[in-house]
Amino acid sequence: MKEQKQPKPSSFSLVDFKMPRFEFNEPEKPEGSLELGFFPTGEYNPELSEFLLRLEFKAFEFDSKIKDEVARVTVLMESKFRFSEKTSFEEIPAYFYQNSIAIIFPYIRAFVSNITLQSNIVTPIIIPTYNLTSLGDVLKQSTTVVEE
Repeated sequence: MKEQKQPKPSSFSLVDFKMPRFEFNEPEKPEGSLELGFFPTGEYNPELSEFLLRLEFKAFEFDSKIKDEVARVTVLMESKFRFSEKTSFEEIPAYFYQNSIAIIFPYIRAFVSNITLQSNIVTPIIIPTYNLTSLGDVLKQSTTVVEE
């Protein structure tokens, strides 16, 4: 029997999360399919080895009357991650940026589905599963380092 390699524990963990902003706008008359957008930003505190990930999710449609996009659902999720050892910004592993988004995405999916289902106003919004690895680079580039 071939010896299996044991997985290594991650160097970071999800400490806390919250949804400080949520907006739902009932469509007067749904015109079509919703477009989805994901907008990550981050703040890193090297003194505490804590990373605050903000992921904004938007579901919107094009309104032909006003010839513009109309937001139907907007969610801002803030998630705090902590590294197990003191880590400088430059030492954050590349996989962190992709994995942190992948860790919190199911919470946003469940939140949006539950809220829109319980509103009993429109068809619930079920966000499909996505490969969000490309957002890792966006998160890294939009991260600022903060000092306490």
